[in-house]
Amino acid sequence: MTQANSSMQTPYHQLTSEDRGQIQALHDQGYLQAAIARKLGYNRSTICRELKRGRVRQRDSNYLFYYCYLAHIQPRFIMKKAGPGAITITC
Repeated sequence: MTQANSSMQTPYHQLTSEDRGQIQALHDQGYLQAAIARKLGYNRSTICRELKRGRVRQRDSNYLFYYCYLAHIQPRFIMKKAGPGAITITC
């Protein structure tokens, strides 16, 4: 038997650069992750993962480290474990 489920849509879609910009703006204004998710129509875990992905370590004027989210930062390399002890980096 074949199933005619070709009209089913996937329940997710990728974040666009505009979405990332909105996440950064709302995050900078002090919105919580749940509030950002509600406002943009994404799941809270999606916002959480995006904030982790775009988190960078910076220094302030006193040379103290702090973390902030930058929308234009995206991981360029994905590290995968190929076997016992071996790590490969793919772009």
